[in-house]
Amino acid sequence: MILMCFVTPIDDEAPKGRLITPQVQSIRAILDKNAIAITAQTNKIPHTLDSLKTPPDLVICDSQCLEECLQILPKTQKITTFSMIFAEFKGDFTELLNGANIISSLRKNDEILISEVCSHNAKDSDIARVKIPKMLEKFLGFKPKISYCVGNDFPDNLKIFKLVIHCGACMLNRKAMISRIKNVKDAGVAITNYGMTIQFVKMSWSAQKRHFFAFYFSYSSFHSSNLDITEFTSSLLLVRISSGVKSVKLSAISFVIFTLDF
Repeated sequence: MILMCFVTPIDDEAPKGRLITPQVQSIRAILDKNAIAITAQTNKIPHTLDSLKTPPDLVICDSQCLEECLQILPKTQKITTFSMIFAEFKGDFTELLNGANIISSLRKNDEILISEVCSHNAKDSDIARVKIPKMLEKFLGFKPKISYCVGNDFPDNLKIFKLVIHCGACMLNRKAMISRIKNVKDAGVAITNYGMTIQFVKMSWSAQKRHFFAFYFSYSSFHSSNLDITEFTSSLLLVRISSGVKSVKLSAISFVIFTLDF
C-alpha cells in the first residue's frame, strides 16, 4: 500500500476553512489511486512520522516550507513539492526547469513577468507580489523590474521579457498551460514556476554545497486508465535539479536525474 504524507502549512496566505487547490487536487489524485494520504502542518511532522510503523513513500510539501522539511525529515526520506508535481502535471517540466536555471544570469534592465491565474487580494505575505520579488532582490543583488498579469490576461508582446515566472496553474487545464509555455518559448523567453524559482534561489543561498532531491509524477503514467499501485510506484521519478539530464533504471523505478552543484 502506498502512503503519501502532505505537509500543508496554515499561514496568513492560507484561505479560511479550506485547503488550497493544488493540495486538494494532489490529495484527490492519490485517493483516486486507492493510496493513503495523510496531512499535517510542518511542526507536526516529527509526531506524524513517529505515529507511523513505516515511513511515507513520499512527502509532498509547500515550496515555502521545503527547507524546514529537509531539516526535520530523515535524509533517506523521499520528498517533493506541489510545484514540482504541477510542473509536470500541468506543464512542461523540462522547460520550467530550464527557465529557473537562467535566474542567475538576470541583469538590471531585464524585465520579469509574474503571471498568476487566480485573482485574490494581495497580503503582506503574498508570494507573487512580496516574497518572490524580495527573494530575487536578495539573490540578484538589485531590485528586479517586475510586471504582473492576473487571471486569463496574458500579454501578446512577450519578447520584452527575459523571464516569465508562472503560478502552479492549478486553475488552468494542461492544454492551456502548455499553450502559454509554447507562446513564451516561441518569443524566445524563458519560463519557470513559483516553486522552482523559490527552490533555485534558496538552494543558491546555502553556504555549503548540497544537492536538492525531489520526486514528481510522470503525467502520462499517472493518468493511465489501467494504472495499478505497482505502476503508480514506478511512476515516481527522482529529480536532482540541474542543467544536465540523463535517465537510468534502478530497482524497476524510472529515474530522471538533473545535477546542479552550488
